[in-house]
Amino acid sequence: MSGIHQAQRFSRSLLFFLAFAFALILSLPFNVDAQTETSTGVRGTVTTQMNGNVVAGARVLVKNEGLRVNRQAVTDAEGRFAVYGLPPGASYEVTVEAEGFRPSVKSSVNLASGEAVTMDVALELEVLKESVNITDETSAVVNNAPEISQVVDARRVNELPSNGRNVNRFALLDPHVRNTGGLGGDGSTAARLSINAGSF
Repeated sequence: MSGIHQAQRFSRSLLFFLAFAFALILSLPFNVDAQTETSTGVRGTVTTQMNGNVVAGARVLVKNEGLRVNRQAVTDAEGRFAVYGLPPGASYEVTVEAEGFRPSVKSSVNLASGEAVTMDVALELEVLKESVNITDETSAVVNNAPEISQVVDARRVNELPSNGRNVNRFALLDPHVRNTGGLGGDGSTAARLSINAGSF
């Protein structure tokens, strides 16, 4: 009986080992693919074209319209950047932008499976263009309004000597106002005020 029990235990151990090994083999391709996709990407350093100084805070855009990928990163204090986890493929476009520099665009970048492409970018200073626009503007001449005006307050009106307290006489305090007569546009012959050659 003990021999039968030992044989059963051995069979169970063997089956457990085979099942474990089979499960491990099935999981290997998935893990390899996951590691491959994680390590696929673009890395590099951004410097200036003039003197090779590193550019910190530059924005790096990585996109692939066919794969619907749009990722971005920012360079660190050493000017370095890294964008990983990209699906393998062709026609990647890498754009680097920084304030005061011309954008750098590299197209048709191919990423193989598990490959990290090193891309060092040298930015060129942006040329500042200054322009002065001169426009000839002629100010409009208003013929029907006085160029000079003044306000007569209530105190001055009360202190002015006036026969009959005619309000039109107070308008004559302005040097641009004259008292005229004659037929107006309304057919009236009453006295009128002439302000800058306009009759009122």
